[in-house]
Amino acid sequence: MIAPLPKAKWPHAGRSPLHRARRWVAATLLPHGGRDDKTRPIAPWKAWLFAGWVVGVVLTYAGYMLGLIR
Repeated sequence: MIAPLPKAKWPHAGRSPLHRARRWVAATLLPHGGRDDKTRPIAPWKAWLFAGWVVGVVLTYAGYMLGLIR
């Protein structure tokens, strides 16, 4: 019989989904110096501005594709 694998301890185990999502956006999409916890965090207004811009672009594209915007 194969023994079960021990439970993995992930570094983000105690964080909320919103906090993990914010860190993912900051780590992958916004420019900053490094990718470790020693760098300055992204300001919340910058993260929300970027997310709003992405939503605006997607809605505009969808509007053009559906013929709602000419």
